[in-house]
Amino acid sequence: MTEQHTTVAQPSLDGLVDALDRIIDGGAAVAGDLIVSVDGIDLIRVDLRLLIAGIQGTEGATGS
Repeated sequence: MTEQHTTVAQPSLDGLVDALDRIIDGGAAVAGDLIVSVDGIDLIRVDLRLLIAGIQGTEGATGS
């Protein structure tokens, strides 16, 4: 008889964590608009604004 070994790869969040660390370290601003319309009539409009900054990155800007 032969033994079979199965290895299951675990998903890794290392890449996501590294990307978020870079974004938070340098800061990021995202803006966008979402408009739902029917026959050229705007029914719903959402303005999106997102600002991401690390606490250490903002300390120098406040003068503390």
